[in-house]
Amino acid sequence: MLYIGWKKIYEGYDVVLVGRIKEALRESGVECKVRVDNPVQNRMSRDVAFGGNPLIINNIGVDTSANAYSVYVPKEKKEFAEAVIHGINRN
Repeated sequence: MLYIGWKKIYEGYDVVLVGRIKEALRESGVECKVRVDNPVQNRMSRDVAFGGNPLIINNIGVDTSANAYSVYVPKEKKEFAEAVIHGINRN
C-alpha cells in the first residue's frame, strides 16, 4: 500500500490504543489508514530466504505475534488529527 500524501501520526504496539485512535478520528471525520507489520517475522523470513534454518530461527524464544501498528492520515489533516488523538486515554 502506498502512503503518498499521507502522514504517520502514531506508531506502536498497542492494538487497543490503535482502536481508540481510529474511533476518535472517525468521530472527528478524519479518514485514516492502519499499517500492520511484524518485524520479527519479517526478519526471520528474510533469514530463511538467505539460507537460515527455519526450525532454529523459529525456536529462539521470540514472540512472533508482536505486531507494530502505524496510523496514517491525509497530510492536510495531520495537525488536526494529532490534536484529536492527543486527548485519548492511553491507560
